[in-house]
Amino acid sequence: MAAPRARIVLGSRKSELAMVQTMHVKALLEKRFPGIEIDIRTSATEGDLKLDKPLAELAAASPGLFTKELETWLLCGACDVAVHSLKDVPTQLPPGLAIAAISAREDPRDVVVFSKKHIAAGVSSLSDLPAGSLVGTSSLRRQAFIRRGWPELRCDTVRGNLQTRMRKLDEPEAFDGAEGEAPRFDAIVLAAAGVHRLGWSARVGQLLGPDLAHPATMAPSSGPGSFAWGVGQGALAVEARAADADVMAMIRAAVEDPSTAAVCSAERAMLRGLLGGCQVPIAVCSSFGKADTEEAGGADAAAAAGAGEAAAPARSSAPRRLEIRGIVASLDGKQVVERSVVLDLPAADLAAVQTAGDEAFAARSAAASDTDPASGDAASAEAVMAAAAKQPALFVASGCHAFAASDVALRAATEAGQRLADNLVGAGAAALLGDRTAPRPITYGSA
Repeated sequence: MAAPRARIVLGSRKSELAMVQTMHVKALLEKRFPGIEIDIRTSATEGDLKLDKPLAELAAASPGLFTKELETWLLCGACDVAVHSLKDVPTQLPPGLAIAAISAREDPRDVVVFSKKHIAAGVSSLSDLPAGSLVGTSSLRRQAFIRRGWPELRCDTVRGNLQTRMRKLDEPEAFDGAEGEAPRFDAIVLAAAGVHRLGWSARVGQLLGPDLAHPATMAPSSGPGSFAWGVGQGALAVEARAADADVMAMIRAAVEDPSTAAVCSAERAMLRGLLGGCQVPIAVCSSFGKADTEEAGGADAAAAAGAGEAAAPARSSAPRRLEIRGIVASLDGKQVVERSVVLDLPAADLAAVQTAGDEAFAARSAAASDTDPASGDAASAEAVMAAAAKQPALFVASGCHAFAASDVALRAATEAGQRLADNLVGAGAAALLGDRTAPRPITYGSA
């Protein structure tokens, strides 16, 4: 393998959860490339600072709420890579940038955290809450599923990082102000991955979502088992300049989890095909297991569906079956359109994905790009885009995930996601999505 970069600068949001995720990527790089020097630069994003409006409203007016500040750093050479929650990353990136790797997925489902008074009363399910109880979430997807499964409950927006949202649940009086009393939430709904990464698992009162052993077989009925997750939820995305083939390949070799990458590529292709985002409730259930057995669950399904960041890559010679179910819902949750696709991937194709990072790095062109972020010199966005155009085609960008041209598995997964989007539109999702030909904001998976 060619010599890796001696120094890499990681860009991260400032929140505690973002730093936990960035430190995870840092550890993976240090394990793969011993002796590498890694610096971290942090920035608050627009989504971190503007907390007075619902997320859907802000995203409609300003795409890239949680990513664009870090992307500006990438384009100007102020950092080499940016670490994001994949669900926050638009399916259309600025020219010159690409997702270099997708990490192994944590639990992709959602959880309910109840107020302390309800915990003391023994409440362990949304069904236990009195009618009229207030549930907080910033996601239209979660609101739609709550209204569908528990129509007797009320929903309201809760914004802020996880610590802030927990305080709004536990200490609402601290947020009272001149404009009146802050909402008194009976429960809030959060992503399981963030709760687990911050070590707050003990506060989880209820897990929402299907059995991870067979998530794609979710029935369309309402209730906890039908609570589908957001596109990309639970996985991390590492973004870089597409022209920096050595950095792209290093990140790929250190961070990429093949099973998660295949599943999330399909999910994001579906979202991109629907042209939906924070303004429309769109959800998925997906799994990746053995295609030649009835028991497709266990560690195989967990590797893609999200049972931990240390999930082992597939080693079986049997084909691997990708199942993904897409759901588009009305805002009130009363209308739901669901469709699914199944894709069998030969083990040889998946094995090629597992080694693609090393192969791409070894194949790094000797030709220098027009910018050298390692030198510390700032580069213009125009120079970065020009360098991307000249770079040898070691990677093929699809749905903003860059992968080696030989990666049959990722290409097939992306095509399957697009087919799923077409199937959903054909089944009536267009009526819920609105005019698909109208200009839309960059689309997100955090809906």
